[in-house]
Amino acid sequence: MTEIPWRRETPPDWVAKIEQWSVDDTDPDRVRIWGDCPACAHPTAWTIELRFGFSGEKSLFTKHRYIVECRCGVVHTEGRVGCGREGGIELTD
Repeated sequence: MTEIPWRRETPPDWVAKIEQWSVDDTDPDRVRIWGDCPACAHPTAWTIELRFGFSGEKSLFTKHRYIVECRCGVVHTEGRVGCGREGGIELTD
């Protein structure tokens, strides 16, 4: 497979494909997601630290937007690890 060059962009199907990744939400403070990057198809993973409200307590049923980018560990362009594709996902605490 020919490697795609690094480029900062959000492919049109990014969110739909990220939503199909595996999820471990057993820790109340973070969510781990993993799967193949929708753009370069290399395995990648994210641990998302869930946000807390100003009081230090989690806000109930609040949606937060998180940016998830490719962290595949493959050099796609000299000096750039990962393919650079990213997109926002929403999680509810």
